[in-house]
Amino acid sequence: GLYNTPEHIVQMTLEENADAIGVSFLGGEHLFYARKFMNLLKQEDMSNVRLIIGGVIPPIDVEELKKMGVHAVFTPGTRRETLLSNVNSILS
Repeated sequence: GLYNTPEHIVQMTLEENADAIGVSFLGGEHLFYARKFMNLLKQEDMSNVRLIIGGVIPPIDVEELKKMGVHAVFTPGTRRETLLSNVNSILS
């Protein structure tokens, strides 16, 4: 939901034994929160959890996100079939 914190999301991921976290950003905060998520996952020894980010991500930031360890970045205009295929591939 809109008001979940990264800490709460990571805790829910741990409790549910989820394979991935998917978040969408619309306001330019994607780099800040991606770092936060990656640090929290590392702290909780959850490096096996994949972080998938979507939203209004400038092309220049996509490579930076991937260098941080984000498994996939989806920008506006990504076709549903492409998104689903990539997520299925990441989780297989």
